Amino acid sequence: MSNWKNFERRVAKKLGGKRIPITGRECLDIDHPILDIECKHREGYPLWFLNAWRQANAGKGIPVIALGKKYSNLILTVISIETLAMLMEYYIIHHNEQD
Repeated sequence: MSNWKNFERRVAKKLGGKRIPITGRECLDIDHPILDIECKHREGYPLWFLNAWRQANAGKGIPVIALGKKYSNLILTVISIETLAMLMEYYIIHHNEQD
């Protein structure tokens, strides 16, 4: 089985979603009740990204990389999948407590 399929399965399992087989896809890789997940699996990361991740992990808080493009208002953020899963679990627990 190809590495990218296994990668998509790992992401789906970690975040509580289900991988959509390539034959059933119209856009996203993973069916999830809250998130729209598209996976990209590559040989490696660009050096600038690895340096940014190292710097983000140098502090004591949750590491986040904010990516912006010149002349654009769009800001993308990158966090680890473990942190995303933790934040989702926290949200679900506290959201259910309010019901």
